[in-house]
Amino acid sequence: KNVTITSANPDDPEIVAATIIDCSGTVNRGVYFARNAGPGAVLNGITIQNGVWTALPPDPGIYDGRHIAGGGILVGFQSSPTIKNCVIRGFRLTGGNAVPGPGADGDDGGFALGAGIYCCQESAPTIINTLITDCHVVGGNATSGVSVSPGNPTATPPVPASPVSGRGGWGGGARGGGVYIA
Repeated sequence: KNVTITSANPDDPEIVAATIIDCSGTVNRGVYFARNAGPGAVLNGITIQNGVWTALPPDPGIYDGRHIAGGGILVGFQSSPTIKNCVIRGFRLTGGNAVPGPGADGDDGGFALGAGIYCCQESAPTIINTLITDCHVVGGNATSGVSVSPGNPTATPPVPASPVSGRGGWGGGARGGGVYIA
């Protein structure tokens, strides 16, 4: 669908600065362009700001941290919207932390991708005269692997020996503080 969201005067920086989508205290990104949105889906002269989110903990039985993407704007699969004369600022995304699993190996932290704009696969947005500033991504923490241990049979309760060691998990990646293109 062709839809334009615009400020009263997208060519006036003072009007753009005063036309705000403020994401403070919310759990959703500023703007989401759904799958197959075309160039007639236009965002013009808007400031999108202040999103600080951490991925949710993993579901029971899952130990790797969750991924998180697209703080200010998420451009959906095969979308090609037009973003112009906008300001995207003050977003921080943190990938989910891993939780210790039952195996010897550690579990992996979640990725954080595209705090300002995240572009899904096969998307092709047109971004014109848009400032993206103060946007940061931080990967989630991994868990350590099990260390070889001689145990302690005299402890109460006794600690069994652990002859198996495992690798530590991978810390979550952090890519595209401003823009990430999948």
